[in-house]
Amino acid sequence: MLDRQRYIFDVQGYLVLPGVLDLQQVARLRALLETRATDPRFGGHFPPRDDGSVEALDFVGWDAELAALLDNDRVTAVLGELLGTGYRLDHYYGMRQPRGTGLLALHGGGHGMDETFYACKGGQIRTGLTVVSWALSDTPAAGGGFACVPGSHKANFSLPEFADAFFAGEIVALPEAPDLVREVPVKAGDVLVFTEALAHAATTWQGEDARWALLFKYCPGWASWARHRPPSSATLTELTERQRLLFEAPYVESPRDATTLGVS
Repeated sequence: MLDRQRYIFDVQGYLVLPGVLDLQQVARLRALLETRATDPRFGGHFPPRDDGSVEALDFVGWDAELAALLDNDRVTAVLGELLGTGYRLDHYYGMRQPRGTGLLALHGGGHGMDETFYACKGGQIRTGLTVVSWALSDTPAAGGGFACVPGSHKANFSLPEFADAFFAGEIVALPEAPDLVREVPVKAGDVLVFTEALAHAATTWQGEDARWALLFKYCPGWASWARHRPPSSATLTELTERQRLLFEAPYVESPRDATTLGVS
């Protein structure tokens, strides 16, 4: 992790890694996901939501390029510093959001001691549940998608009442801080890394084409946010040894090999 990346993440609670995938890779992954999303044989992997968007589940075994997202070297260099030796994948899913969908209320923020904690001591960051979001669509500012209160992962107070307005899809411009909530633009191929300790939300997607994003949520090796659900045996057989380690249940004794998971 570069010094500037460490500083940016500590100040903001999130970091954008530009151009981790090239546009050819993005196009291949989108085509694969779109094909599967419209094929009834894979209906169980794409449960619909009430708003017409869909989630993709248990998809990393479909193709080696999808599996490679689990432990991409540019991403593991960041996760190793944030989560420490032997971190694990807690859960993951993909999202396909047509225009007018994708709204998620503002939540999180404030110091806590659960699996969404954030701490920094002696120059060492430690986070709980941490999200790696792969953008497969250009998401401009005010176009819909990820929004947050930068720095709120270190807040000492819970979200005040203005957060309720997000249930109506509205970003409130407070008179004291009109830019408190920031919509974070990303390009297709970028990776957004953020701590779940950050107050964050998703605004309604405004693009003509559906928005695709693939979210992988990691924890320290001893922690779990979601109930442990190992992937199917068919998926596991398609993964490398290093990738399979990420799916192990949480534990403390004999932590996973640090070098295997990209931690120096």
